[in-house]
Amino acid sequence: MRAHTPPPAGRDHEMSALRSAVTACAAGASIVVDISGDPGLGKSRLLAELAKLAQAKGLAVVTDPSSAFENRLGSVAELVAEANRGAGVLLCLDDLHSAGDATLTLLHELLRRPPGTPLILACGHRPRQSPARLLASLLHPAPHYRVVRLPLEDEEGNPFHLRLLGELATSAGLSEFARAALIRETAMLSGDELTVLRAASMLGDPFDPLLLAAVADLPDQRALDALDGLAAADLVRAADSRLLRSRHPGLREAVVRDTPPGWALAAHRRADLALRDSGADAVARAPHVARSARVGDAEAVAVLVAAARRSRHLSPGDAATWLRAALRLSAAPSFDMLLGLAEAVAMTGDLAACLDSLRQALDLVPPDRPELRVPAVALGAAARRVLAAESCSLDLERELAGWSRSDSRADPLRAQLAIMLTAQGKYDDSLLCDEVPTACRALAAAYRGRPESFPAHFDSVTDDELAGGLDEVAQFSWAEALSERHHDALRHAGRGVAVARRTGQAHLLPYLLLCQSYSQQATGDLAGGAASAAAAQQAAQRLALPKLAAFASTLQAAAAALRGGPTAAVGAVEQALRAFDRRGRLWEASAGTLAVLRLEQGRPDDCLELIRLITDSGRPVAVFPLQATWCCTAAQAEAALGNLAAARDWAARAVESADAVALPGQRAYAELALAAVHTDEPDASAEHHLRAADLFAAARLVPAEARARLSLGHRLADTHRLSDAALAIGQAKRLADASGAAHLAHLAVNAQRRIGGNRPRPGPSTLSDQEHRIAHLVARGRTNRAVAAELFISVKTVEGHLTRIFRKFRVTSRSALTAALRIPEAP
Repeated sequence: MRAHTPPPAGRDHEMSALRSAVTACAAGASIVVDISGDPGLGKSRLLAELAKLAQAKGLAVVTDPSSAFENRLGSVAELVAEANRGAGVLLCLDDLHSAGDATLTLLHELLRRPPGTPLILACGHRPRQSPARLLASLLHPAPHYRVVRLPLEDEEGNPFHLRLLGELATSAGLSEFARAALIRETAMLSGDELTVLRAASMLGDPFDPLLLAAVADLPDQRALDALDGLAAADLVRAADSRLLRSRHPGLREAVVRDTPPGWALAAHRRADLALRDSGADAVARAPHVARSARVGDAEAVAVLVAAARRSRHLSPGDAATWLRAALRLSAAPSFDMLLGLAEAVAMTGDLAACLDSLRQALDLVPPDRPELRVPAVALGAAARRVLAAESCSLDLERELAGWSRSDSRADPLRAQLAIMLTAQGKYDDSLLCDEVPTACRALAAAYRGRPESFPAHFDSVTDDELAGGLDEVAQFSWAEALSERHHDALRHAGRGVAVARRTGQAHLLPYLLLCQSYSQQATGDLAGGAASAAAAQQAAQRLALPKLAAFASTLQAAAAALRGGPTAAVGAVEQALRAFDRRGRLWEASAGTLAVLRLEQGRPDDCLELIRLITDSGRPVAVFPLQATWCCTAAQAEAALGNLAAARDWAARAVESADAVALPGQRAYAELALAAVHTDEPDASAEHHLRAADLFAAARLVPAEARARLSLGHRLADTHRLSDAALAIGQAKRLADASGAAHLAHLAVNAQRRIGGNRPRPGPSTLSDQEHRIAHLVARGRTNRAVAAELFISVKTVEGHLTRIFRKFRVTSRSALTAALRIPEAP
């Protein structure tokens, strides 16, 4: 029994048209179904679905590709001409773009002179490759036919091409199945056409058609004639006004793999000579030099080194390829080539290969040239910093021991040591020499709680220039985030992420994405923050950086808590904390996040234990700008336990920390800590909550402001200022809704319901004297006109008063008003 195959996804319109065609044919009509589109869009699949529909309706079905159809023309013509069963015939002709003359002749005759039998003539073809004769026949069928045209577009993505792109992205490349499917298209090419197609594939995409003759080793006119044949077969297409490209990178890869290696070697040599003669630069020549040069070719090595130098920041993977080729072709490896290779592979994220190249490079440094060691040692320190190696600062200190403090040649080592110690929370101003990047200075100042203003020079440089300084971009973005300049941080980190992805600098993606997530969540973009944290976790895992992956998990959990509540997020943060083998800034931030979640869960003791581990460990806090936040959390936990004296101490520490950094967000947390101290004084607590909410608003910290306004609403409700409380909670809900904080929005709705339930029920005392008289007259059965006559007012005045009375009593009928006034209805 054959398994059921579901209809093709995303083709609902086409399937509906095919069902209608089968139904119409079964009722006596004849239909032309013209299915056209590029390779891989599902033409053959739709024809197969049409055959299944036709068989289910009892139609006679003939399905063959046009290439196999030539041998069955007689029996098919007889079937179409003589079948007279009333149910009709389906004739499927696939791949008509490659059909022979006999098939096209039969098709033309069927389209001009329909048989007496109801017929579905289903045609599948590629319009770019279809001969004019076929297109003309399909365009003007006899009026007897109903025509259904189904041009397949690429809106949902070409499934076969998407599969090819996925295979090309892997190290294994194209599968044998995909290669065979693609190379089949070249089977009918002439000898010159195949040679030119191979030459085009050697040149890459896009390629200059004027180089084809030289690479193919053909006379110019023969090469151009063959190129016309390839264009007619839709194997090459225009890339712009002058250059051409292969129809698909998978097709080019299949042709390259099918090219004999000897021919390919000679073709690459010819391609390099042609490019050199045309004045092409080293980057264009490098792919061909790498594949055709001989060992010891000094000119080839120079070309590859120059190409690598130009590609280092824009395409570090290519730069590494050219340098490996240069080292293979060199008579002996050089220090500069090994150092360049280490820089290139470091930017791709292969830090192990970077360190291996550096070891080889350092072995080549003569003892009397210590200055040559400086760039290699500095790069090694940077790589080990990314890998979070514990000994990297000690290695730098040992290297610096041999240098005089006044010798500026060692400044790159001092810069790396300063960056490293800054990351570890050890801020030594004596290390901040002139060579230390501005971004490192900014980050050091931010960590110490003394944010400074630094020029945002990244805004004035191009992406290509920025590609060479992404490490600084990451540091500067974090300095801005810790200084509550989140929108600046988002601008710089977001641009850094885009450039890092475009240039293949995978090793910096986790840092940039984590900063982006942190600032997105702070400003209320919870969905974006969660997505950035997930991307950071994937990038960190690929680079084997467990601490960064753990912090990414913490940030995802923080977003999840605001969207779904604390319980769903706690497990992820607990697991993240176990990934840190020592305490540092990432551990502190994760522990602080868990402390807040514990407090929200109603576990203040566990919350306090975590805060004490962060702040009372006898060492300087690595992220000083967040200390007021943690002290505020501790003050709230102590207040929840009834320990107001201890809460007062934590609040004092929060105020001191906030004053030291002078950031509005941290001042807001200090106000929340003071509000916790005044738990038994709702008016004072409300004032502190109001100041906190306004400070959060000034800093544009949206979820924090929502929390503060929600708490403000509760305090106002405690003082029976219900209208003000409802306003504050309404503001909290709007902020929560805007940022996607569904959990906070749910809490706000619950608070609104409690306030509504606590409002006093209206009664006679809430009515004016006139409303009181009207209400009682209406409740005793008087009509509006009778009330107006008795009180000497107009009927409209009575109606207006009655509308206000109904609103005050929250009723919609006279009987409900009577019940609310507790007056017996008039008999």
